[in-house]
Amino acid sequence: MTDSYRLGLVVLHPVPYQVPFYRALARHPAIDPTVIYLDDITMKGVYVEEFKTTIKFDQDLLDGYDHLFVKNLSTRTSSPLISRVNPGLIPLLLRRRFDAVLTTGYNHISAYLSLAGAKLAGSRFLMRAEADLSNPSRGLSSRVKSAVLPRILARADAVMYSCAQNRAYFQHFGVPDDRLFPVLSSVDNTALRHQCHQLREQRPRLRAELGVPDDAKLLLFVGRLTERKRVLDLLQAAGPWLSQRDDVWLVFVGDGPLAGDLAAAAQATGHADRVIFAGFQQERDVPRFLAAADIFILPSQYDPTPKSVNEAMVCGLPVIVSTGVGTAGDLVRHEENGLVFATGDVTELRSHIGRLLEDAALYRQLREAASVSVQQWSPEANADGTAAALRYACGAN
Repeated sequence: MTDSYRLGLVVLHPVPYQVPFYRALARHPAIDPTVIYLDDITMKGVYVEEFKTTIKFDQDLLDGYDHLFVKNLSTRTSSPLISRVNPGLIPLLLRRRFDAVLTTGYNHISAYLSLAGAKLAGSRFLMRAEADLSNPSRGLSSRVKSAVLPRILARADAVMYSCAQNRAYFQHFGVPDDRLFPVLSSVDNTALRHQCHQLREQRPRLRAELGVPDDAKLLLFVGRLTERKRVLDLLQAAGPWLSQRDDVWLVFVGDGPLAGDLAAAAQATGHADRVIFAGFQQERDVPRFLAAADIFILPSQYDPTPKSVNEAMVCGLPVIVSTGVGTAGDLVRHEENGLVFATGDVTELRSHIGRLLEDAALYRQLREAASVSVQQWSPEANADGTAAALRYACGAN
C-alpha cells in the first residue's frame, strides 16, 4: 500500500464552501492533493442576472493547498454542458499520472475529458455530484442523463456521496454499495464555531444594528430569494405568528427575483416593520445573522446540500427544513436535532415554528442536539472518507 495517494481533483472553480475540504485533504497523511480548477470566474467576479449585480468572493480561496488552473475555451458559462471545455486536461493528467482523479459533476464536457484523461493515464477515476431524486430531469435532459450517467458511473472506481439522498441517487443509477464513500455536506466547523461563539457575546449589538429587540424571537432564512427556495411559503407560515405575537421577527438574508414579491407580501401582513430584508451578504458576514437569530428555516422545493443548514447547526440554532432539502433525514433528523416538514405544506411549517416559539424544552433539546451532531459532518471526516475511497479504488487492480 502506498504511503500517500496522489490525487487530482477536477472542479469547476473556486468556491468558499469547498476550500476547507481541500485544506483538510492537504493535511491528511494519506493524501497528496492537487486541485485542478477549470475556470477562475469566481476570482474575477460573476455577474448574477437575478441579483443584477457582480458577486466576487472577498476571501482568500487558494491558500493552504496545491492548485492550478486549466484554460477554459468556453465563453458560455451559463450553459452547463458547454460551460467548461478544457482540452488541456488530458495532457495535464497524462503528465501528472495521479494515482486517482476525483471529478465533481458530470454535466459538462470537461467531466468527460477528465474521465478520458484519467483512463489514458492509468489513474483511478472517482466521481462526486450533489443531486438527488426529488427533482427528476424531464424531456431531453432526462433522456440524456438516463443514457450517459450510468455509463460514466460504471467506469468510476469509487463514487462519493454528500448525504443519504445523494447516496440513493447513485444507487438508483446502478452504483453498488461497496463503491460508495462519504464526502458529506460540510463547512469549516472549527472556525465557524469559534466565530459564532465570539459573535454571541455581541448579540445585543448585532440585534440593535438590525433594529431587533433583545427579547425578540428572530426567524432566519439565508439563501436566494427564488421560487425554488419557496420563500413565500415561509412568509405565509410566519404571518400568523407575526400577528399573534409582537415579539416575533423575520429576516431574509439574500436577494433574488422574488425580493419585490416578498416585500409586497410582507406589507400585506400588516407587520412589515418586523420583516427585514438584509440583501446579499458575503459568506464571512452570514455568521453575524446566525448569532443574532433564534431559529433557522429553509423551506426549499429542491436543495441537495445547502451549507446554510450546516452553518446554522454549528452556530447552535434549531433548524426547520423541508423534505426538499437533501440533508433532511440524516443531517437534520426530525425531532432529534431539528424539525422536518413536507415541502409546500405551509400549515405544517407554521406548526413547527409555533412549537419552537412556545416549547422552551423542545427548543433547548434541538439546539443542543444540532450543535453536537453536526460535528460529524466535517472537512476532516470527509478527508478520511476520501482516503477510504482511494484505498479501495487503488487497491482494486
